[in-house]
Amino acid sequence: MPTYILSYFGEPQFANQDEGKAYQSKWMEWENSLGENFGELFPMKPAKTVSNDDVSDASMDNRLSGFATLTADSMDNAIALVQTCPHLEYGTINVSEKWEM
Repeated sequence: MPTYILSYFGEPQFANQDEGKAYQSKWMEWENSLGENFGELFPMKPAKTVSNDDVSDASMDNRLSGFATLTADSMDNAIALVQTCPHLEYGTINVSEKWEM
């Protein structure tokens, strides 16, 4: 079964801890609904941008906030599973099939 990489852009901003806990609960419910299809989640702190001349804070506008792995029968099936993710309330998710080299 193909593996897909889910790239999460943007991030939630919560007014208080209760909102954060409610989001975390939605996230865990979603992840558990995927069962063994959901692989590993890699949340990411803000990045640094490195060039030949400089190192600076990366743009916070629609930043890459994490990625995860997912197995599914097809791209269409992976997209259908992702369309129920609570992250979509706060940002976007790119779905890419892992390329076996």
